[in-house]
Amino acid sequence: MLRVWIFLGSFILMGAFEELAMEEIKAQYETNLFGVIRATQAVLPIMRKQKSGIIVNISSGAGRLGFPIHSAYVSTKFAIEGLSESMAYELEPFGIKMVLIEPGFIKTNIINNMVTAEKSQDANSRV
Repeated sequence: MLRVWIFLGSFILMGAFEELAMEEIKAQYETNLFGVIRATQAVLPIMRKQKSGIIVNISSGAGRLGFPIHSAYVSTKFAIEGLSESMAYELEPFGIKMVLIEPGFIKTNIINNMVTAEKSQDANSRV
């Protein structure tokens, strides 16, 4: 029986918003938001059929407070916050619980997965 589903895919795109290429922003959303959406939609029919389950979404403290050079990352985490809160209301009648975890800064491999926007890299090499 499927009880809990946790999707852990994320990376951080760094750079001033004006320096972010649309393709870089799309990659950020594909990983951090649309991956969560696809995985959740895949398990919901199973959970609805069994009338139970728990979906755990990992957001971030960055999903509640914006900060510079991380606008793409932060906006995906804000989106996960809204998605999770809305889904909690939709899923409650089916016995499915939604859990949203908002960790602060903790030492994980996500630091190794930071990506600097290409234009930012170019600007830094000229300085």
